[in-house]
Amino acid sequence: MSQIFPSTHITTLCLNPALDVTYHVSKLIPEQKSRSDAARHDPGGNGINIGRALKRMQVDAHTFCIVAGDVGQLLQRLLEQQLDNVYYEHVDGETRINSTIIELDTQTQYQVTDAGTAIPQTQLNRVIDDFISLTGQGFGIITGSCQPNISHDLYAKLVERVNVGGGKAVIDTHGDALKLAIAAKPFLIKPNRYELETIIGRELPSITDVATEARKIQQNHVTHVCVVRRRRRYFSES
Repeated sequence: MSQIFPSTHITTLCLNPALDVTYHVSKLIPEQKSRSDAARHDPGGNGINIGRALKRMQVDAHTFCIVAGDVGQLLQRLLEQQLDNVYYEHVDGETRINSTIIELDTQTQYQVTDAGTAIPQTQLNRVIDDFISLTGQGFGIITGSCQPNISHDLYAKLVERVNVGGGKAVIDTHGDALKLAIAAKPFLIKPNRYELETIIGRELPSITDVATEARKIQQNHVTHVCVVRRRRRYFSES
């Protein structure tokens, strides 16, 4: 275990990972084929990215991941080269593919994301139970989007279970899932500015506005609020 957290488990739940495919094209032409001069295939999903960052920091962590079909097998092979301690739950269907097209002439980026395949309830319960059990009194990172068949209140329920076990829940998601999770009192949330604006229903044009809303969230017993805006981070800590 890393010296940073010598006796603390760090676990990450990634229910909806993806194979990220990035294309570089000179110019997109409507109704015509566009040749890509370079393409990348990477394991994707917030939980996967967090796991990679922790490994680079030499922090020992455990990742729980749902994979499906041939795309899931490719994702798993790629992850074996990048992450340690990954627990896979194999389900029917196909792991989603997220596509990014970078138009070099205009330096414009286009993204298309898939919703993901459904997770049967019995398998979802097994992954969640294992995640909660291993988290214990450590940090449980609950992150990313969920498949369409998963209720928006799942992350809130997970926060409650992590709290009951004496752990610290970290939430990185958006929309209704984030709003409900905040009410469950996680240790830390990390919305970007747009995600924060979405859940409060108004724009936040200044740093002061961001800080004010972050402190309001802290009044709901969220210990740390980290808001990301245009590659800069604004922190509010109690």
